[in-house]
Amino acid sequence: MLIELSQNRAFLGNEKITSIYFGGGTPSLLTNREIDSFLELITKEFNLEKDIEITLEANPDDLTGQKIAELKKAGINRLSIGVQSFFDKDLKMLNRAHDAKMAVSCIENVLKEGFDNFTIDLIYGLPESTLQDWEDNLTLFLSFDIPHLSAYSLTYEDRTAFGNWVKKGNLTPLEESLTVAQFKYLMNQMNQAGYEQYEISNFAKSGKQSRHNSSYWLGEPYLGCGPSAHSFNGEIRRWNASNNSKYVKAIEEGEIAYEQESLTLKDHFNEYLLTSLRTSWGCDLKVMEQRFGRLKVSEFKNECVPFLDKSLLTFNGSAVILTEKGKLVADMITSDLFTV
Repeated sequence: MLIELSQNRAFLGNEKITSIYFGGGTPSLLTNREIDSFLELITKEFNLEKDIEITLEANPDDLTGQKIAELKKAGINRLSIGVQSFFDKDLKMLNRAHDAKMAVSCIENVLKEGFDNFTIDLIYGLPESTLQDWEDNLTLFLSFDIPHLSAYSLTYEDRTAFGNWVKKGNLTPLEESLTVAQFKYLMNQMNQAGYEQYEISNFAKSGKQSRHNSSYWLGEPYLGCGPSAHSFNGEIRRWNASNNSKYVKAIEEGEIAYEQESLTLKDHFNEYLLTSLRTSWGCDLKVMEQRFGRLKVSEFKNECVPFLDKSLLTFNGSAVILTEKGKLVADMITSDLFTV
């Protein structure tokens, strides 16, 4: 990946780099020396913000007190921890390597080492879970005063373990009404606790929003390195080979194994709609007019009317934003507003 980084110096032009993210796979296995190598090369080859956010994704079983201290020393200033649940029955069902005790110990160690910027993931909508189960998970989360939470509903994709279990009748998804109740409880409790739901699945205390994820929702350029990594420079989107052997062979031969596409105006509109509508700032009509023209804005406003009438969307004078009710059916609204 160091070679790929050097080869891609020109992809982002002279864009200011506001975040670096070590994620996918198991980046917590990287040694300090390896992290230093990446950061040294990135600093040399790219134009970095002085207060750049540097995040590392990790699982609780990887984050001992010593490891956390080493990561902090290496320059990591934000952690993203895949807790998923604070209860063993959930973790066992999700086939996680850690248990509830490890999850709690990990968070205590992160706080002890002085990390003031980190996030954890939690999953709701788990099979056989109750509203009380989810309430207990959030109560424990809030007791730690963690600055950021990413909370996702369990999904059942084709060609995944969960998808196959459902097809075979070995797993029954949670009733939709209960999943909705858990999501509503999530929004209400996080709001009461002083967290901003700045994106449908993401909640942050003031100033603790993820710069890295926000860059995707704002449509900013990014460069990804490694197998399966995606990149976008404003016009071209490309994705690396997912096969490790194919990726390594191409790098060794001085090439990069990737496919790419140039986005059409329709693609740009749909992507702007998809990403911005999920956020608390919504679809900015001035931005839309600058990028897609006054006629497109007029068409968009007309198409929003049915959703405004049903209180699924609201207009604050400058942007179209999902209401709390609209967040429950965000995917349906977005697909209906897409340009086809």
